[in-house]
Order: sequence, then structure tokens, then C-alpha cells
Amino acid sequence: AARDKCTARAPGSPVGWLHKAHVHFARACPAEAVAAVTRALDLNPDDADAWRLKADALESLGRLPECLAALDRYARLVPGDLRTNDRRLQLQRRISGH
Repeated sequence: AARDKCTARAPGSPVGWLHKAHVHFARACPAEAVAAVTRALDLNPDDADAWRLKADALESLGRLPECLAALDRYARLVPGDLRTNDRRLQLQRRISGH
């Protein structure tokens, strides 16, 4: 309810959409989280935290190639994040079946 009010009042606010995405993800609604975070990224494509959240939600949906693409974008925005680099390697292995 509050998350909907925020995006209804300011539909052009990436912060509101990102908040909505976090709430959906926390409530185990990853598809809704992907939709909301995608809207946030449409409004602010350089939001590293939004890319990481999108990757998390996509992974929970089993959409691994898309998850990897989101992590790649995050890694370009936050270079040198070793945990993300490790996660990307693990995903590449899972995707390739190795």
C-alpha cells in the first residue's frame, strides 16, 4: 500500500520504484521486484544497487543469463567488487553446466 502510494505520487521517481522493488523482493515476490526495479532502472540506469537487486530477483526466478547480464552491468558501475566477480564466475559455470 505505502509502496504503491509512493510510485503513484511520483511515478518518475527512481527511488520510489526501487523501494517498491525491495519490498516485493523481501516479501518473496521476485517477479514483481523485477518489474519495479526495471522501471527504476529505466529512470536511472546508473543505479548500481538497482542492478544488484535486479540480479538477485532474476536469480531467484532461475533467469540466470539475465541475472548475469545485470551483474555485469553492476560490475561496470562498481569495479573491483570481489564478491560480485566471484558470483559472476559461479553463474557463468552454472549457465555453462560446469
